[in-house]
Amino acid sequence: MGLLRFAAIAFLIYLLFRLIVRFLLPWLAKYFVKKATQNLQDQMNAKTEGEKIYQDEKVVIRKTNQKKSGDSKSTDDEFVDFEEV
Repeated sequence: MGLLRFAAIAFLIYLLFRLIVRFLLPWLAKYFVKKATQNLQDQMNAKTEGEKIYQDEKVVIRKTNQKKSGDSKSTDDEFVDFEEV
């Protein structure tokens, strides 16, 4: 009798585990992927729009990172003209 009871309880636990894995884990995975995606989008928006410092009803002040232009040439460079010998 005890062995039959143990087998029935183990089988019910197994079925419960399968239901959890089948339905709950995909839902949790979708939730965490959606949350991670939202966090990454917020980070990218903050990077492109700038860091929000102050917000009033109609006024939003953001601190932006001023990137240097792609001009890497400096006026301090020295030009060397090579001649064949």
